[in-house]
Amino acid sequence: IANTLAEDLSGLRRRRMHGRAAEAIRRLRPDDFETLAHHYSESGDLKEGLAYSLKAGERAMRFSANNEALRHYSRALEIAEAEGLTAELVPILEAIGEIQKAGDFNRALAAYDRALRLTSRPDRQAALKAKIGTTYVMMGNEQALPMLQEAVEALDPRNQAGDLARATASIGRFYHNR
Repeated sequence: IANTLAEDLSGLRRRRMHGRAAEAIRRLRPDDFETLAHHYSESGDLKEGLAYSLKAGERAMRFSANNEALRHYSRALEIAEAEGLTAELVPILEAIGEIQKAGDFNRALAAYDRALRLTSRPDRQAALKAKIGTTYVMMGNEQALPMLQEAVEALDPRNQAGDLARATASIGRFYHNR
């Protein structure tokens, strides 16, 4: 029924219907991020669609619902790309990398690498290199060590102590697994 209804509505009417649904849901269930992401995205309100897609993705990651998190972050990525929001792409790609690392190392590396190429911030570059290096360790790839060493040298121990500790631990795992 829903598909038949959707096919009968014009694009403009459908967007308006999704917009009204989103506003009603936001009033009644403001923490229903998943539904709000869908309706705002379908309404054409891409700013809200992006915001709620990110919130839904974050929540799904917290509950290790990786497929759902990937779906939400993929929608966020599409919106950010369509809107030319380059600054938003880096954290979205980083989150996609984290999700993909649980099952597809190559896709994780692709997401991390793209984020690395997009950011000009040295602190983000170092953190991403640590994640790339750690993924290489998990794959048994020799590229892990130089990437992790570069990350360790660039990470700021005052502001990136957690990243530094994880990168150092990954170097240990690299040597342990040899």
